[in-house]
This record gives sequence, C-alpha cells and structure tokens, in this order.
Amino acid sequence: MQLKDVLQQFMNVEDWKDEIEHDDSDNTDFINTKFDIDGQVHTLLLITDQDNQTIKVMMVSPIKIPKPRTKEAAIVMNGLNNRINYGNIGFRDDGTIYYRWTMDVEGATAASQQFATMVAAASSAFDTLRGTAIGAAAFSKQSGDEILKDYQKEVAMAAN
Repeated sequence: MQLKDVLQQFMNVEDWKDEIEHDDSDNTDFINTKFDIDGQVHTLLLITDQDNQTIKVMMVSPIKIPKPRTKEAAIVMNGLNNRINYGNIGFRDDGTIYYRWTMDVEGATAASQQFATMVAAASSAFDTLRGTAIGAAAFSKQSGDEILKDYQKEVAMAAN
C-alpha cells in the first residue's frame, strides 16, 4: 500500500476534510492544515515520502522567538527536548518554532495509527506547560535556566 493511502486512511478515521497535495519537487504527498492547542492555532503538516519510505509530522507554533531571545530560547528548547521521547522542538533563524518527527517505515507495514501517534506527540509538544515555557522564552526577561526551573516545578505539581 502506498504511504499516501495510509495517510488518507488516517484522515478518513479522523473525519478530516483536508485534501492530500503532491509536491513534484521532492515527490512527497502531504496535508497542511490548522490545529488548535489551548486556543492557539498551529500549522500541522503530515508528509509521506514513498521514495525514502518515511512519514513525517511537523507542527509550527504561532509564537516566534525574537532575535534578542535566541540564546535563552535555545536553553529552554534543549531542556524541553530532554523530556520528549520522540521528535524534537526547535526554532529556525527567523524565530519560527516547530516540532518535528520522522518515522522510517522501510521494511514495515505503515498503519494509520502511526499518524495518530505522531499527531498526538506533536500536540503534546505544545501542551499547556511547554507552551508556557516557550512563551516565556520568547516574551519574558527570565533566563532560560529560570524558565526551565519554573517548568520543572509545574511538571512536578501536575504529577501530584
């Protein structure tokens, strides 16, 4: 079965009305849609690459890191990534914050549940606690270390 078909199965199960598009430049198929997390609208991309036998998720945050905050944001992102089991959070030179995860499915039978798992991982990467830390990295005057200490306190309180 083509990876594009597996993506369509996932979309059918979730009752998503987005259309799968094709990118001739790299021979991939994808959807590009909006995804709400705690009232913030993120951009979600699900990509299939039949040639390389990979499926990918990328979620882009509406928050951007201003240039003067890049050092502190890098500290925060690194700390948050230490608590993420799959994929990673990062930001580009223009401040765009993203989560990404690529799964190699070569030699395996891809299933629509893999997309569900990847979307869940992406949305949890921007959950309330991480979103607060990311917002502080972008907009506060706190150091990255202070933001991570606050984040860790909140995680501990949420676990109790």
